[in-house]
Amino acid sequence: MLTMELAKAARRTLGSSYTVSIRPDFPHLITAPDILVGGEGRLVGFFVPHESEAQDATGLLVRLTLCRLGLPGHLKCVLVDRSHARRLGILDEDGWGEVQRHFDGFIQKGELDHALDDQLLHMGEPARVSPAFAATRQRCAQRYASLMNVSLAHYKLHASQKSPANLLSGLRQKFGYGHFLNRPWTLAGRSSEPDMLRNAKARPNVVQKNDRVVGYDAFEKQAHPVHALRFFVDVGVQYDYVLKDGIPEFRRPATKVLACHRLPLGKRDPLQLLRAAAFAGWAMAAVSTPAQAEAILQDLDSTLT
Repeated sequence: MLTMELAKAARRTLGSSYTVSIRPDFPHLITAPDILVGGEGRLVGFFVPHESEAQDATGLLVRLTLCRLGLPGHLKCVLVDRSHARRLGILDEDGWGEVQRHFDGFIQKGELDHALDDQLLHMGEPARVSPAFAATRQRCAQRYASLMNVSLAHYKLHASQKSPANLLSGLRQKFGYGHFLNRPWTLAGRSSEPDMLRNAKARPNVVQKNDRVVGYDAFEKQAHPVHALRFFVDVGVQYDYVLKDGIPEFRRPATKVLACHRLPLGKRDPLQLLRAAAFAGWAMAAVSTPAQAEAILQDLDSTLT
């Protein structure tokens, strides 16, 4: 409902010189802005927190990160406050403030026309991308290309192959993989150190050895496989990047393979989820043995920069 209200307000306020797209679809993102407004050299994305993002704001910040990396560099990102997050006490005031500061702008639900009219055009002025952020975007694009090459090559050669459900246990037994040490993003005042015991319980479908990570999901009999993939997208982005004042920066990224019993297909674009996984740092492949997973990881280690 709020998304439609915002789109109507944008069309009413900005006129025909701007194009308003609701829930835009991109070939490499499953985490796009809820509304994208473009015109006169400006591009603004509006983010309306979903219910799950109100409960765990890191999901919203992962979505912001991928949009910063995957959409044009002059994109301005605006957070739309649905009010229910603070009203229900899901996020305290300090935590909500930490979320807001990563966005270029912030508007309240009840001030759509006023905010669009008085702030949006200035907020959306084209700006130069800093050299450091340009380098991050370039490195992200290079990694994406390498991961897609590996994923597509495996898909074409092994279209009917399936990953067994015991793949991760095989990696533990034969190659010394252990618990996945997550790097969760946290809001101010909370520890950001990985917690082996906690994350071992929370991440049973991911294993790790040094900077190599393997995840597994069957992706079968799921009406919405994108929801299952979103778990790995969130984990991968939080592991590989930090977000500083709204700008993503690489830390030491992991080499990651997402094994699947069957490749999940997008509704309109069969390979969209394969691309989305690659853009979030995962090569997706239906590897049949732990040794095959290790071989793919070794190949990726030599190509990723």
